[in-house]
Amino acid sequence: MELEELFELRKYYYSFLQRMYLEEPPRVMAEDLASNDFVIPSESDNPWLDEKMVKGFDLIKEFMDSHDDADLIKDELDREFTSLFLGPVKKEVIPYESFYVDGELRDDSLLEVKKFLRKIQYGKADGFSKTEDHIAFEFDVMRHLCDRVLDGDEDAVMYQREFLEDHILVWVPEMCSDLVESDESSFYEAVALITEGFLNFERENFVGITGD
Repeated sequence: MELEELFELRKYYYSFLQRMYLEEPPRVMAEDLASNDFVIPSESDNPWLDEKMVKGFDLIKEFMDSHDDADLIKDELDREFTSLFLGPVKKEVIPYESFYVDGELRDDSLLEVKKFLRKIQYGKADGFSKTEDHIAFEFDVMRHLCDRVLDGDEDAVMYQREFLEDHILVWVPEMCSDLVESDESSFYEAVALITEGFLNFERENFVGITGD
């Protein structure tokens, strides 16, 4: 895989996963799932796919095969997202680095993420209500850095490796395991498996090639 192709691929998956964890799936995704138009990458055309990614996409295919009403899909996934990540009584999964690393929200890990963001001169968009150590924002940071590499910023390669090793790879795999083990949703189990598999791909194909 050429380096430009690698960064375009990584940018695509970070954008996709950022959207999956940010809020409930949009109506257009429910429609794609109902009509079987949600894109499932084939193993033959994508030999790089990690086995967990394959399993996750297979679960989404099974979900599509058993659901054909966009309204019902939207309602179901909205309820599952709320139950998993928002509460109101008890969240199944708390998708913040500080929770997994420090044991409580808004602790030292959040400060470290903010320090890194000052170094790369990047911040939250207006209207983003979650703290910077939320999984969706951390994936957005990686998407942003992929864009910078594609625009010719060589330092952004080093920044990506640093952010992966010091932050994302430290806690996101454990969060994904919790999400897989939850009984709340087969759809979000699929999202967790795709996330785990993609991060395995990152370890093997990005962190390694950028090392000294």
